[in-house]
Amino acid sequence: PHGATPWRVLALSFAASFGLSALVHFGLPSADPTLHLFSWVGMHQLTIWRWTVRPSLGIVGQGMIMGAKPALSLLVGAVVAWGFLGPAARANGWAPGKIFDTHGAQGWVLWVSIGLMVAEALSSFAVVLVEQSMAAMRIGRHADDDDDSVEVAPPSQLVPTGWWLGGIGAALVLCAAVISPMFALPVWQVAFAVALSCLVAVIAVRALGQTDLNPVSGVGKVSQIVFALVAPGHIVANIVAGALAEAGAMQAGDLLQDLKAGHLLQASPRAQFYGQLIGATCSVFITVGVYQLYDAAYTIPSAQFPAPVASVWKDMAELMNRGVGALPPTALGYARAFMGLGVALPLLEACCPSWLGALLPSGMSMGVGMYLTADFVLPRVIGALAVLVWRRCDTPSHDAQMLVVASGFVLGEGVWSIVALALTSIWGHRS
Repeated sequence: PHGATPWRVLALSFAASFGLSALVHFGLPSADPTLHLFSWVGMHQLTIWRWTVRPSLGIVGQGMIMGAKPALSLLVGAVVAWGFLGPAARANGWAPGKIFDTHGAQGWVLWVSIGLMVAEALSSFAVVLVEQSMAAMRIGRHADDDDDSVEVAPPSQLVPTGWWLGGIGAALVLCAAVISPMFALPVWQVAFAVALSCLVAVIAVRALGQTDLNPVSGVGKVSQIVFALVAPGHIVANIVAGALAEAGAMQAGDLLQDLKAGHLLQASPRAQFYGQLIGATCSVFITVGVYQLYDAAYTIPSAQFPAPVASVWKDMAELMNRGVGALPPTALGYARAFMGLGVALPLLEACCPSWLGALLPSGMSMGVGMYLTADFVLPRVIGALAVLVWRRCDTPSHDAQMLVVASGFVLGEGVWSIVALALTSIWGHRS
């Protein structure tokens, strides 16, 4: 609404999302909480391939925040996978199992999407390294002209070097103490994974600072490839190494943005450091506890909680350790073709004019869209397109309220999920 305060807009969007989530929870079956719009017009074949609409304002809000290019890239991937590749694999007998099963079309398409995502991640990673190297050389030539090198905080507010060095040492000991016995990994493998995560975190942070994009998927895949050479045949070690690298890169990027905002506002870095320590410590117990509650109340993975990224990580680890023998024979040719596409897209985007690069799909988003079913993709596309229309029709309102509305949508569904978790824990699974 025009003239509405941000709090009122947040409350309205929160209420709409919370209410719709409750309505879906009680009104639609948990096995398939979607609307079969294409079946209503006689196109039942599309419904079989999950071209249905999931009534979720939370996912719509994600699409609003995500933006048009990633969301439309998801749609391109879904159309390629569930409009062409999946049906072709099933029709030709390449994937004889159930459609949405590891031995069916989804499992077959997964390998093709992994080929695209890994190639795109490595190609993007190479582009970032080249761009950073060129930027570093330019900065070196003009180092004396850098006016941003002056620290605005007094020494009493800075974080002593010994603190973060000691923190890295403590983190290494804690990782070894927890991960080594939990996954039966040698301590040296855990130590190597932590060291590798520090290296790739530095690269990821530089990329984020220069481009506003954090290549976490790329550094995770690079770590898996490195660990396939360091510890061949150890799938668990491969997954743990990649997870440590990706988590380190993601957290380092978040801290970079927080500290940069504090720098601009002349906040105390030491006070921010205290806050980050408190948040990180609390999150360890909260996130693990909440996951345990979800795992006890629901089946993960399942149709309701497919956990697609977990499958990508697992299959990537198997591929790194078993070689191309892990792939279905017919999927190998398609995987190679999409790997070529994954290499080409970042190179074209880096070399082409900006307006042309904006028209190219994102290889990573396209690969995710190939694995996600269409019912998870369509709400994101709806949200992204709604933002485009909103911006065109009422730019001032869009600029002032879009993020508030999207946040309310995501928050409302997130809060309802906690309520639904409690209800499911008390009364059991709904039909």
